[in-house]
Amino acid sequence: MLAYLFFLAEEHAAAGGHGAGHGSDALLDPHSWGLVFWSAITFGVVLFILRKAAWGPILEGLEKREKTIADAIAAAQRDRVEAAKALEEHRKKLEQVRNEAQAILNETAADSKRMMEESAAKAAALGKRSSRRSTACCDSVPGTEKASTKVPPNAPTRPPMANRAMSQPISTCLYLLVAKRAQRVSKPALRTEDEVDM
Repeated sequence: MLAYLFFLAEEHAAAGGHGAGHGSDALLDPHSWGLVFWSAITFGVVLFILRKAAWGPILEGLEKREKTIADAIAAAQRDRVEAAKALEEHRKKLEQVRNEAQAILNETAADSKRMMEESAAKAAALGKRSSRRSTACCDSVPGTEKASTKVPPNAPTRPPMANRAMSQPISTCLYLLVAKRAQRVSKPALRTEDEVDM
């Protein structure tokens, strides 16, 4: 190609260009084909040098960068999918923990209600037992015998509080109960396990 260009330049110079003595100057004249010739030669040399020295490394750098960007995009997509899975698992676990906490609260409320009902029942039973003991205690005190249940037909009716056993102060009944326990404690050989629990 270079030889062909030199050939064209020589023919152009031989053809006369601007004159017979100016054949070699025609290649340097800006108004002739000589400038085009040298521009083409310079461009070809620069293109050849760049192709051998710079084009390969530039393409390699671009390919590496493209691969790095593609890998980064793929990694970001993988991370996004993993993050979505982790978020979904976290939401499921959070919902499960909330359900467990609600179940524990419901169970605690049910246990509390049951315990309150049991306590109320025990308190009522203990109150009945205590009132029976105090009545029995007061009945065993001399001079507090119950009045006869037979009432004469013309006798005025009395309210239940008029009964002598019910009119005894509770403190007297408690005092007598404590005195009975003290008598039991003073006789350790005669005590049973049931009496110890009382």
